[in-house]
Amino acid sequence: MYKKLNDYSPVLECNLSCILLAEDKTRGVPELAKRGLNLVLISRSEEKLKSTAKEFESLGVEVKTVQFDFSKTEGYDKIQKILVNYDIGVLVNNVGISYDHPDYYLQNSDDFYESLVNINVLSLLKMTKIVLEGMVSRKRGLIVHVSSLSGLSPTPFLTVYSASKVMVNFFGQALDAEYKSQGVSSQPGCSFTGQPLLGKSSVVEEISYFIIME
Repeated sequence: MYKKLNDYSPVLECNLSCILLAEDKTRGVPELAKRGLNLVLISRSEEKLKSTAKEFESLGVEVKTVQFDFSKTEGYDKIQKILVNYDIGVLVNNVGISYDHPDYYLQNSDDFYESLVNINVLSLLKMTKIVLEGMVSRKRGLIVHVSSLSGLSPTPFLTVYSASKVMVNFFGQALDAEYKSQGVSSQPGCSFTGQPLLGKSSVVEEISYFIIME
């Protein structure tokens, strides 16, 4: 079971920063920012980056913004070059898209499915790999993979979305088995709106950066 953020406030009472990769603002991030987390916001929308940055800056945290389109396969080296300078403590893989409405598999285009897989699956793999090496070397870190209830069983008319969330679940569970002995916790979570995303972690006070994807 995942607990509320407040249940683990001691592990977050440190000099953290949060990297938010967002299509929309993430629930819970303002609470984290109030704890002194600095932010790196990453989104394809410059306007959204500016408005979100302004909101978080009002909480007294430092904010850096980076434009990036997760529907594309190239460009992750840009993110890696930026993040290499930071001590990253937590990554929340929360970027994702679904269908505009339930529909038959043949009714959607190849371009749509390619974008969905790039955003829901490829971004998960790429961002995890970018931050994981540093977490392992520091022997501490938390990676949260936000999934969906659609990943618990086949969901007709949301077929590809549902399948992508199965991958999120299995990847998160397997990654935890591989790296928990090295101080890195990987938590897959099938969530619905308003459900707490963060559970207990091995993050310690020396961690300097916190990452969230949405």
